[in-house]
Amino acid sequence: MRFKIVPNRLAAFAYDLTATMIAVALAFAARLGVDGLPEAGALFRMVGAFVVVAVVIYPLSRMYNASWRYTSLRELSAIIRGVTLTVLSAVLVIFMFDRALPLPRTVPVIAWFFLIVCLGAGRLALREIREFGKGETLLPRFRRAAGVQTGGRRPVLLYGFGDDAELFIRSAENKRRSSDHQPIAIVDDHPKNWGRQLRGVPVIGPLEQLPEKIGRLNPRPERLIIMNDLMVRPTFRASMQQLLTIAEKAGIEAARFTGVGDLISPVGDGAGEIRAIDTEAVLHRSSVMLDLSGIEQMIRGNTVLITGAGGSIGSEIARQIAPLRPDRIVLLENSEFALYRIDMEMRAAAGESVIEPVLCDIKEAEAIRRIFAQYRPDVVFHAAALKHVPLVEMNPLEGIRTNIFGTLNVARASVEARVQAFVQISTDKAVRPSNVMGATKRLGEMICQGLDVESAETRFIAVRFGNVLGSTGSVVPLFRRQIAQGGPVTVTSPEVTRYFMTIQEAVQLVLKASAHSISRPDMRGKIFVLDMGDPVHIIELARKMIRLEGLEPGRDVEIRFIGLRPGEKMHEELFDPVDEMAVQETDGLTVIEAAGGRFHDLERQLDLLAKAVAGRNAPLALDLLRSAIAGSSDRMSERA
Repeated sequence: MRFKIVPNRLAAFAYDLTATMIAVALAFAARLGVDGLPEAGALFRMVGAFVVVAVVIYPLSRMYNASWRYTSLRELSAIIRGVTLTVLSAVLVIFMFDRALPLPRTVPVIAWFFLIVCLGAGRLALREIREFGKGETLLPRFRRAAGVQTGGRRPVLLYGFGDDAELFIRSAENKRRSSDHQPIAIVDDHPKNWGRQLRGVPVIGPLEQLPEKIGRLNPRPERLIIMNDLMVRPTFRASMQQLLTIAEKAGIEAARFTGVGDLISPVGDGAGEIRAIDTEAVLHRSSVMLDLSGIEQMIRGNTVLITGAGGSIGSEIARQIAPLRPDRIVLLENSEFALYRIDMEMRAAAGESVIEPVLCDIKEAEAIRRIFAQYRPDVVFHAAALKHVPLVEMNPLEGIRTNIFGTLNVARASVEARVQAFVQISTDKAVRPSNVMGATKRLGEMICQGLDVESAETRFIAVRFGNVLGSTGSVVPLFRRQIAQGGPVTVTSPEVTRYFMTIQEAVQLVLKASAHSISRPDMRGKIFVLDMGDPVHIIELARKMIRLEGLEPGRDVEIRFIGLRPGEKMHEELFDPVDEMAVQETDGLTVIEAAGGRFHDLERQLDLLAKAVAGRNAPLALDLLRSAIAGSSDRMSERA
């Protein structure tokens, strides 16, 4: 066996040789007493014989394959083996080369005992230092390490050498904690760990070699479990697709271990649990580094009002601004249950900020004015909207009332209350809209553009982006439910694509766009578009989500094509290449100029539209909506 020269192993080797020298000398002193020790030259030769033999025997005994930080009885067995061979070999060397040396017969026995104690003590001491504060005593760990029952457990590979892997293996050694999985090997991309062991589980090499090595393992692993301390690294999450490709090539299912960070084991012991890989992780893109100073300056000490605060985007805005220490967060929501949930969450997380839950519908203009007059917000995030395309197609008047006139109510109240910034959450469906929802959001953008140009005190900022993963009613939770039910997974068309972004990243960029624009007069009337990356084929998303559950598309779960619904597009766009022009790009954001006009010019059209809605005249209302967004309305579906 080749002994790899690795700094940590070299230090361990030096410790063992020093401990060997001390232990053998102590063995002589224990047997003969200090006064009865052999003369210095003879003692030096005998101790030296033990050390020289140890230089050869210790590495061959695999004493340095395991990490000292994770020492268990398996590692101590290697020490016993190495010490036994060293003592026997040293006695043989002394007898063969210098029979005249005074070596009492009991000294090797005493030296054997002292060596095991000295070598084991260093390893266990480091282990105890590492475990300090975790509340674990030594005895339970020895009981867990004394033996592993493998019968009936699912053989698995672990990806990642470290604390989470050690925790997983330790949990698997205890029936009470885990009786379903048995780790048989570890995959790790760091060469320094190859050939090592972790609580007796070997590291077999890097992930890229998995397809060629998996066939040599017996039993063959059924699952590759990624350790959480890898999953949380942005650089690793960005390469998730490559990992899934390798796992698929090796014919093994991929999952993740939540690790020590989640502390959500079903048995409540903090051991973590195994979960399917989140769709967010598969589609994860490189995170944008935010300059929090500008965002904090906008939020800190101010009153922030969020409409639609109980929804996916609104609630995430509340979560992200809370650590920035606003003076007050006003949560405006028309759903009692949604408001209750976000209110309870924010009261537990908001620190010194005052939380004000307000039950109100943005369509009620007078109520909105009273709320703004009462709380005098400094910044408004307008996330309230009807956003589901098919439902708004079937209920166009409600879509117009909420997305246009609700927005107008909040915008006018913002001007009256002299709000510093009004931030409108828009959508990629506002680009050349083919449905009522998209058209209402485009007109909402135009209202913001017009008011931003004309308002002296309040900035109106429109931020446009695509789908957010996991939002209520989106395709991701729908697919999850369909997969859990055994299928079929319904996809509109094999060609349809959409832009996706995590809710967390979308809100980060909304905050960045707001801070970037609030003090820039040259940004008046512009629209901010978030960098959504490349569009994703929905059929590929469905296939990935099925495979993440360890199933095979088409074989285990059917994918059924149902056709585009009324108002849906085959492909969404982030801006109109004909009518809109990008004027500036910054990290994660594009600033575009889009036809908007003056708000004064829109008011007459809005008045006519309001009368049509009040008269429940849907055809007239839709005609007026098309007329208001003239340049981008030609694709909007016709309504009877």
